[in-house]
Amino acid sequence: MGSLVYKKSLIFSYGYLAILALTQFLLVPQIIRVTSEQEYGVFVTFLTITTAFTNIVGWLGASSVRFLSNYFHQKQFKEFNRLYSLLRLSFLVYLLLIVPFLILLYKFYISSFLLIMNAPPVYLSLGMFILIASLILITVDSNVMNALTRADKLNKYRFLTSIVHLGLSIILLFIFNTSAVILLSLGISNFIIYFLIRRFYQNETLPISWNQFSGWQKSEIKTIFVDIGAKASLYSFLRLFILMDPVFLSFFLSGSQIANYSYLWLPANYIIIFLWKFSENIQPFFIKNFSLNKLKDNKTLYLNLFKTTLGLSIACASLYHVFLPLFLKIWVNYNITTHWFSYIFVFAIIFLVLYRLDLALLYSNVEYSKLIIISFIELVFKLVFILLFVKEFSFVSSVLGHCLVHLVIIQFLCRFYSFKLLSIQLVEYISYIKLELLTLLCLILFILFQLPNWIFIFIPLFYCIYFFKKKKLLLSFNFN
Repeated sequence: MGSLVYKKSLIFSYGYLAILALTQFLLVPQIIRVTSEQEYGVFVTFLTITTAFTNIVGWLGASSVRFLSNYFHQKQFKEFNRLYSLLRLSFLVYLLLIVPFLILLYKFYISSFLLIMNAPPVYLSLGMFILIASLILITVDSNVMNALTRADKLNKYRFLTSIVHLGLSIILLFIFNTSAVILLSLGISNFIIYFLIRRFYQNETLPISWNQFSGWQKSEIKTIFVDIGAKASLYSFLRLFILMDPVFLSFFLSGSQIANYSYLWLPANYIIIFLWKFSENIQPFFIKNFSLNKLKDNKTLYLNLFKTTLGLSIACASLYHVFLPLFLKIWVNYNITTHWFSYIFVFAIIFLVLYRLDLALLYSNVEYSKLIIISFIELVFKLVFILLFVKEFSFVSSVLGHCLVHLVIIQFLCRFYSFKLLSIQLVEYISYIKLELLTLLCLILFILFQLPNWIFIFIPLFYCIYFFKKKKLLLSFNFN
C-alpha cells in the first residue's frame, strides 16, 4: 500500500509540476508582451513576498504533522481533532493579524520600491492578499493529508487545479492586461483544493472535524506552539529571508534586472523542484517510520533516495548548462553574455537538491535546532555576498554566495546530522554512492577545463544507460 501511494503521489506531483512549469513558460513571455519587463520583475517580487507571509504558517503547521500522524495512526481521534481545531483557529487569527502588516508593507515598501511606470501596483497588491489568504486556508489540511500518508490525493488535487489555473490565467491575462490576474487565478485554485480535501474527508468517512474548541491541554499547546512552534517559527523566519532574493535585490537593482535573474533561475528552479519531489513525497513515510521507531527503514529510504537524487541532479544540471542559452533565446529572446553565470546555477541545482533531502529527513524528526543552525549560516553568507558583490556580479551575487556556503559548510553539516540520526557510517555512505561521486568529479573537471558544451551531454547519456541496464527504476523504493 505504501509503495503504491508513493508512486501515485510522485506521478501526480510530476503532472502538477509539468502543468505549473508549462504555465510559467507560456505566461512569462505574454506578461512581458502585454505589460512590460519591469512589471514582470515586480510580479516575481510579489511572489516572493507571498512566500514570506505563508512560509511562517507553513513551518508552524508542519511542526504539528508528527503529532497529527501519531494520533491518527494510533486511532486517537479525539486528540487528533482537538489539535486540528486548534491549528485551524490559530491560522485564522494569523490571517487577521497580518492585514495591518500588509498595509504597512504597501505604504513604506511596495509604493516606494516596486513602482510600475512610476505608479504603485495596486491590483498586484490585492491579488497577493487573495493568494496569501488561500494558502493559509489550505495549509492545515495539506499537513493533515501528509499525516494520513495520503499525499497521493493531495497531489492529485493540485494537478487537477493546476489545469484550471493554466486556462484561467491565459484568459484573464488577455482580458485585463495585468499580471495581477495570475495571482488571483492561483488563489482560486487553492480554494478549490480546500473544498476537494474536505470532500475527501467526507467520502472516506474520516472522523475529522474542527469543532472542538475546548479541552485543549496546556502541555500540548506548549509543546507545539512554544517548545517546537517557537523553533519552527524561528526556522521559518530564517527560510523566509533566504528565499527573498528578489526582495533584497530590489533595493539595488531595477525591475528589468530582477527579471533577468528570473530568466536564469526559473529553469533551474523547476529542475530543483522536479528532483525535490522524490524527497517531498517520501517525507510522510519518514514521519511514519519515526513515529513507529523504524529507524532502519528510514536509513534504507534515505540512502536509496540520496543515490538516485545525486545522480539525477548531476545529469539534469549538465543538461541545464548545455541547453540554457538556446532555451532563453527561444523563450524570452535573452542572450547570456557571461557563461560562468550558468556554471554557478549548475552547482546550485546539485547542492539544493541534496539539501532538500536532508531537510526532509531532519524535519520529519522535528530536528529544528539543527535546521536553525544550518539556515542561519546560509542566510549570513547570502546577505554578505549580496552586499559586497551585487555591484560587480549583479543578481548572480546571491546565487554565488549560496553555492559557496553549501560547498564549504552546509553540505557537511547536513550529512553530519543525517548520518548521526540514522547511524550511517562514512565508509558505508561513500561505497554506496561512489559512482555518483566519480561523475560529479568529471563534471567539475569539464567546467574547470572549459570543455565544449557537447561534452556535457555524455553525463546524462551515461545515466540513462546505467539506469536502464541495471534496471534501477526511479520508483523502486522499499516500503514496509
